[in-house]
Amino acid sequence: MTACLDDCDVWSQNASHDDIAPALVLSFQLSNFTATEAKSFIGKEATVCGTVKSARYASNSNRKPTFLNLDKPYPRQLFTVVIFEDDRAKFSPPAEEQFKNKNICVTGKI
Repeated sequence: MTACLDDCDVWSQNASHDDIAPALVLSFQLSNFTATEAKSFIGKEATVCGTVKSARYASNSNRKPTFLNLDKPYPRQLFTVVIFEDDRAKFSPPAEEQFKNKNICVTGKI
């Protein structure tokens, strides 16, 4: 099968009747949401942005989560990003150090 990325006329000129037309799928986020807006997207995939105002690695808790609290510190945080132990190694320095007082955007299921 021939791909059609830049010049779709080339694809149609070279295609036989057995070819399947190529599909180009683009995935993009229409917009980012604030920590306050996130509550409108519970159960959905979305990108949430905010400033990490407090962070904690709960090393003695089940699944050893790291909590990044956005826009206000715990216990008044507006949104909490949770990174479980399985993904912790992906961050160096550790997320609770690396992102403290930084603006971040995270994408995932709310």
